[in-house]
Amino acid sequence: MMPSSHYCLSAPTKEIRLVELLPATSSGRLAGRLRRAAIDNTPPFVSVSHVWGDAMAEGRMHLESGCGNKEVQISKNLEALLLSLLCHDSSSLPQLWDNGSRLPLWIDMVCINQTDIDEKTAQIALMRRIYSQATSALIWINEYDSHLIEDGSFKRQPSQGTRFSSAAPMS
Repeated sequence: MMPSSHYCLSAPTKEIRLVELLPATSSGRLAGRLRRAAIDNTPPFVSVSHVWGDAMAEGRMHLESGCGNKEVQISKNLEALLLSLLCHDSSSLPQLWDNGSRLPLWIDMVCINQTDIDEKTAQIALMRRIYSQATSALIWINEYDSHLIEDGSFKRQPSQGTRFSSAAPMS
């Protein structure tokens, strides 16, 4: 998890953080940029729900924010998801793109200061709104389900919420 010093200030109850996925660093490390957005005026974004996995299985990510650049710990499962997303462009996974730009992501493990109980409480209260305002929602169990991303199995119907379907053959 991210150290609290990375966040500088706790987000107000009406503000969220979003992560812009960046190209990998020269050492091949995942990279992202953390930015804040008012919940009443968010840009288009994708919400990510994932299994955190074994806390002992550590992944790493280079993260930029207003507080500077830091190397942060993420779960191996989240690392696998983000690496998988880096392999897709707007033609292979259009749900994650808008006008040629990759949409920012809302990922609870990264966007909520997990060491600040007050912030966690405030952000949990916003989760329904966060997921309903997202352009798309991506659910990731583990790397063995990556075929669901590859076949575009998550779709959004704004008036009815997020729908999930699988084009993968049933066994």
